[in-house]
Amino acid sequence: MKAIESQITQLALKCRQPVEHLLAGAYRSIFHGSGIEFDDVRPYQSGDDVRAMDWKVTARTGRPHIKRYIEDREQFIYLLVDVSGSMQLHSNPQKSETVSELCTLLILIAQANQDRVGLVLFSQGIMTRIRPGKGRRHGMRILQTLLDYQAEESGTDLVKTVDQFLNIARKRAIVFMISDFLVENPAHALEHLAHQHDTTAVRITTPSLPKSILKMLAPLQDAESGAKKISTLGAIDGQEVPNLQAIESANMDILNIETGENSAERLLQFFRHRQRLISDETGG
Repeated sequence: MKAIESQITQLALKCRQPVEHLLAGAYRSIFHGSGIEFDDVRPYQSGDDVRAMDWKVTARTGRPHIKRYIEDREQFIYLLVDVSGSMQLHSNPQKSETVSELCTLLILIAQANQDRVGLVLFSQGIMTRIRPGKGRRHGMRILQTLLDYQAEESGTDLVKTVDQFLNIARKRAIVFMISDFLVENPAHALEHLAHQHDTTAVRITTPSLPKSILKMLAPLQDAESGAKKISTLGAIDGQEVPNLQAIESANMDILNIETGENSAERLLQFFRHRQRLISDETGG
């Protein structure tokens, strides 16, 4: 228990600075409410959408301020994390660290923006979930659940998972689905999810094997089905690629993170890329 608490504390300390200095403002500029009900104003922060600027208050105070709306303060964020056999979070330290860091960043971003964040762990359907909430204690509970969870099933049933999730989350939310997406025919389920929620597919990939050993034979076991066979190592290298088209066809954003990468930098690049796309669409 103490080891988990220490790990959570270290994660929070490592991720807090990029959130406070860069990520929270970038997130706020692209995931904001529709603004049907004005709430108040607050000082402008780096990354805020300048279209929300309140020029009267800015002129009166001499400091830039932006308008806030009820939707901005009551958004729901869901972290849908794949805990199936191919993800192997407890047997692959690098993958576990990457997923944990990413979730910590997203939790801290949600807290900085006064949003509610929830957790869904899935494999052959939803295995466990935590309802969206606020506050440091709630965020710690999410991380502890993620780090403590021991997978019981190896396969992935994305259709069942999405159906169950849509029955739970009826109000439109921001969804980050974190997975390697090593599932068959995920397009229909992902399309259904993206239609109901603002969804980002976060693809966790592993570094490509050196070309010199791709032709080597080895006994391999499918992490999802458990099937064993003798094959070349090249047979598993880049196996995530076929499902990329299925994700793209679902009309959702894609964030690719390779294990060992700096999650904060990749997340910031993604936010800035999405902001550019929004600006291009609106002519801003």
